[in-house]
Amino acid sequence: MVTESNPIPQDHPATSDPGSPGPAADAEPAPRKGLAQLLPDAPVATSGAEELANRLRWTSGQLNHYEVWYITLSEGPGGAGFWFRYTIHVPPSGSGPGVCSLWGFICDPAVSETPVGVRQSWPLESFQARTSPFGVAVGDAGSFDGRRARGEVTAPGGRRIAWDFELSASEGVHHHFSEAWHRWGVAKTCVNSPNLAARADGWVRLGEREWLLRGVSADQSHVFGSRHAWHWVWSHCHGFEEDRDAVFEVVRGRIRKLGMVLPPATLLLLRQGGSSHCIDGLWGAVRVNSSAEHGRLWLEAQAGNHLIRAEVTAPPERTIVAPYHDPNGTELWCHSCLTADASVEVCRRVGGGYETLARLTANGTATLEVGSRDRDPRVERELEVAPAPTG
Repeated sequence: MVTESNPIPQDHPATSDPGSPGPAADAEPAPRKGLAQLLPDAPVATSGAEELANRLRWTSGQLNHYEVWYITLSEGPGGAGFWFRYTIHVPPSGSGPGVCSLWGFICDPAVSETPVGVRQSWPLESFQARTSPFGVAVGDAGSFDGRRARGEVTAPGGRRIAWDFELSASEGVHHHFSEAWHRWGVAKTCVNSPNLAARADGWVRLGEREWLLRGVSADQSHVFGSRHAWHWVWSHCHGFEEDRDAVFEVVRGRIRKLGMVLPPATLLLLRQGGSSHCIDGLWGAVRVNSSAEHGRLWLEAQAGNHLIRAEVTAPPERTIVAPYHDPNGTELWCHSCLTADASVEVCRRVGGGYETLARLTANGTATLEVGSRDRDPRVERELEVAPAPTG
């Protein structure tokens, strides 16, 4: 792991080959901006907890690793949803070179051209990172420093997605589960949310079309590991009609061990009306009653004296599918809807039954992601994969 005492130098390119001798002495270096140029503005002060949660877990020369910093945005009911990813992908030894990538997704029910997504990749050597203040950059095309996110990707046919916005501070870091699960090998992937419920101001562009962002709901999270779950579902909402500040976050995963796919574990957080309900331990996660399929998540969870029921649905026409790969090359399919619908009911135990405390509804302001080994044939829109720029 990278620590304050051993950071990756700000302008030091990463390498996926620990035995590489580096460029020849007389080689002409390709001009490339350093982090000081890519992140020229002093970032808005981020907390130490945010920096620790966002810091790069990969170390130069480490193999069989992937890492993602992602941000989702929602304009609100009837509006657009956005998703941006800064990623690195390092295969095992002998499985090819590593890459770093930028991903941009847009879904606006009022724009027939969407949902649309573009991924563009560069050699891993184009990736840069710094520890404190935190920052990552993918070539000269995009950067993220915990507050400001910038980037641009261009599809093979010339379709361009660009973004530039700033995030407000969130209410503390959310750890979906202990990172010890990852260190002990229980989970091959780890996730945390340095900014689970932020606001964003800036802009997003698709070609000549522009969306101006003014205090829209935002979520920023960090994922890293060596292998995706066998099957996973993720849902987030920070824009319910009854309570704009309520936050709902669910991660449901099934992992494969010793040739068997284990029962699901479901992690949950709901902040609403000054209360917080959280399931982040293994025992509680495996006891959540839930079901998941393409385009739908349902759950019923006991959190102390409260019962939480939730359903999230994603119409195929508002969903886009993207091919994912584990570092070892195994292919998966990620189905993402940035304008999903959700309903959440919070109940409190009273005597031998429950009384309803709150009902929350989200019409097109939730996110639903389903990762699986099979592709949903109902989803027609697919991520456009662009080659790295040349010259």
